[in-house]
Amino acid sequence: MRSSVIALASVLALVAIVFAHGLGGELVYDDLLLVARNPALGSFEALRTALASAHWDFVEPDQALRVGYWRPLALVALYIGRLLGDGAPWGFHALSLALHLGATAVAFALARRLMPQSSVLVAAAAALVFGLHPVHVEAVLWISAVNDPLAGLFVLGSLLALAAWRDRGSQGAAILAGVLLFGGLLSKESALAWFALAPAIDWTRGHLKTAPLRAYGPALAAVAVYWIARTQVFEDSSAGFDLVTSHLRESALRAVTLRIELLGGALALLAWPAQLNLFREVRPEIPWNDAQLWVAVGALAVWCCGLVIALRRNARTLALGLLLTLLALAPATVRFESIGRFPLSERFLYVSTFGFALLVAVTLSRLRPKATLGVLTLVAGAFAWRDLARVPAWMNELALFRDGAEQSPRSMYVRWGLGRVLIDRFRATQNGALLFEANDQFRAAQDLSLESPPDPGVLITAFDEIQSSLGVGWYHLLCGLHLPEECTIDEAEMVFRNLAARLSDGAPGSAEAHCGLGVSLKHLGRFDEARDELQRAVKCNPRHHASWFNLGRLQLERAEWRDALASLGKAVELAPDDVDSQLSLGMAAIELDLGDRARAALGRARALAPDSAAPLLQLGVMAAREKRYEVALDFFEQVLRIEGGSGPAHLFRGKALFALGRTGEALRAFSDAARWLQEPSSDPLRPQQLVEAFYNAGVLLLQSSPQDALAPLEEALARDPEGRWTPGLRQVVEDLRAAATKSK
Repeated sequence: MRSSVIALASVLALVAIVFAHGLGGELVYDDLLLVARNPALGSFEALRTALASAHWDFVEPDQALRVGYWRPLALVALYIGRLLGDGAPWGFHALSLALHLGATAVAFALARRLMPQSSVLVAAAAALVFGLHPVHVEAVLWISAVNDPLAGLFVLGSLLALAAWRDRGSQGAAILAGVLLFGGLLSKESALAWFALAPAIDWTRGHLKTAPLRAYGPALAAVAVYWIARTQVFEDSSAGFDLVTSHLRESALRAVTLRIELLGGALALLAWPAQLNLFREVRPEIPWNDAQLWVAVGALAVWCCGLVIALRRNARTLALGLLLTLLALAPATVRFESIGRFPLSERFLYVSTFGFALLVAVTLSRLRPKATLGVLTLVAGAFAWRDLARVPAWMNELALFRDGAEQSPRSMYVRWGLGRVLIDRFRATQNGALLFEANDQFRAAQDLSLESPPDPGVLITAFDEIQSSLGVGWYHLLCGLHLPEECTIDEAEMVFRNLAARLSDGAPGSAEAHCGLGVSLKHLGRFDEARDELQRAVKCNPRHHASWFNLGRLQLERAEWRDALASLGKAVELAPDDVDSQLSLGMAAIELDLGDRARAALGRARALAPDSAAPLLQLGVMAAREKRYEVALDFFEQVLRIEGGSGPAHLFRGKALFALGRTGEALRAFSDAARWLQEPSSDPLRPQQLVEAFYNAGVLLLQSSPQDALAPLEEALARDPEGRWTPGLRQVVEDLRAAATKSK
């Protein structure tokens, strides 16, 4: 017993040390929706409501009609991860690692039970191979894949419970096995593989015909309850299992070769995990001499030969390892259309890895202890090295998509996906090189779809074409705003307008097209048209966060405070962890004197972005509105310590100083504001703030040095000739000019 505890603790420690390198990873890929913008994770009440909805139902109104996933326990796991880290990614990563360690511990116990004559070292070998296998990097480090270690933990636990029940004499019913299977089903649909895995274990151990009803009855009851629950969620007797996420329109022959690629490719990947790739995309057609296909055929041939030899020699544990490796993929093999465009994803091999680990352990059991330890050290070292080499690809989105583009250069999906990531990075860094690279990726994606003759091995969908066009539109918009010498916003308007015209309202992509068009029109100064397009966007998809956010920002900039509050409130509801949404909501609440709501929104923004100056600036604005000028001044000075060139902070600091009677300091602050506010910016409030800085400086100078007031007031008038923000300024300037002429 003591040796088992020491062996298991050592295995878990090694696995934890290796995978702990990924705890600092950011949100990537699906995480940006499933985690960052999932309303279900915002509160317990929202979670409870979402448990009765499809897994991706929050994205679009009809999402549940296209994706047949219902994974309430996975959603609960994400909620716990959010609580653990207060929304920070490390909390989710820590939970995924804990689940993987739990599954590794169960793998150790299951290996001990399936190989009762073997040593603790052999069982530890199985657990270590399972825990460190490089295909697990995707399942453990990708937050959105938490359902795989979660379902794996339950499925392996259920198999362990069934095996233990058998070893106790099959008395009563295997209740615990059924309960644990139910947990697996609530985590991921692939848990249905249990009905292939459990009979395989019973058969190789000679229990298949013993009390089958009491053995499998609880599991069948779990499936029945699960099926009934799914019929309520999807409102259909098929329980959502008829839904497909990929319409490949493959031929009968291609349907066969796809399954060969899936099964044989899985075997090859488990045996030699050298080429790890999240974006291993399905190919619509392949030639007869395709290398990947024949590698898969070869792997299946080796597997079949191994199984025949094992059965002839009555090596039942070896046969069991072989069977578990492939049978775990049974659901995906039967319904590969329902698992998306990347059917050979490494996370799908989570339970299969236990079969492979069992094979390794059985092989090692035939060696002497020293040889076993030596071989195990080599295998574990190789796996750990491969894990650590793979971790950097999962640390952020840019690394992940760059890796994908390097390994899948002819994937239209990966090309425009990398372009989207580069656009997001440009927004954060203002690095023009990233923007131009993004455009190159969008164009490369479009080139793939326009090839003549088309490459039958490249998967091209209407979704890819829409996303590529949207990317080109955003490139032109951002380029027109930040690099006007290279592009114009008119080009962005044309791209978005053409795309919106092609798509019927409510079709996938229509909300994004109308949103892009609305933002383009806003920056062109056509505000009424912009409002119409953004309102059309939220009607197309009431759950599209970007449309609500940009509509709220437009309303905020047009001083439509109540409408802005409503729109931004919806944006926050859809993406509670979006800093800009919380910040903008706080700004609207300040204008409406809703102090508590403003404080809550700005406090959340500050918690999400503790190093950002923006929440501090708005907290200072709110304090000034409440006439707490000393408090406001402290906030503005904190902002300037973070970002000394913040023109708005200098402006608001000047106002606070003036209110405190410190006019000399206020004048210097307004002068600094006027200087910094002339820096290039796409902020639509910047022109008004610049006019205000010159105007305030001029007004203060009128009191002490009227002859010096003329210059800043003339600057203010030149930037606001119609007196939109400074009514009456023209007359003041004319009077000063007349006085100056008269004095000469």
